[in-house]
Amino acid sequence: MNDQTLLEYIDEFKQYNVGIISASPISMGLLSNRGPPPWHPATPEIKNACQHAAEYCQSVDVDISKLAMNFSLGVEEVATTLVSTASLANLQKNIAAVMEELNDVEKQAMDHILENYFRKVKEKTWEGVEVAEYWNKMKQFKSSCIER
Repeated sequence: MNDQTLLEYIDEFKQYNVGIISASPISMGLLSNRGPPPWHPATPEIKNACQHAAEYCQSVDVDISKLAMNFSLGVEEVATTLVSTASLANLQKNIAAVMEELNDVEKQAMDHILENYFRKVKEKTWEGVEVAEYWNKMKQFKSSCIER
């Protein structure tokens, strides 16, 4: 929901008869009330948008994770969606999200967060962030070795 870049490639995938697998509709905790783990590679801009979206959802008594699951599962061209969970309670919520349609309040909340938080994020993905950080650390290490 916060990163819709996959949607830009659906026509190409269909053209070459490539099946699509989506992963992590909750974005490794970004789209949850608990938030992401400290090691999450998303940029501060993405984390901030997701946090504000989650806070908005809480203010209108809507579960942002349910919205994220519904959004991801609603893309018909995606053959399957992989999701992990930290607890049995979350697993049950995820299963319920598959079975239940969104009510009007949830639909309005989804529209609101898509428009007011996620559409405004400039860089939607964190692809390559960890690799760049690794190489920066390697350069620093090399510099420190040369100085000795």
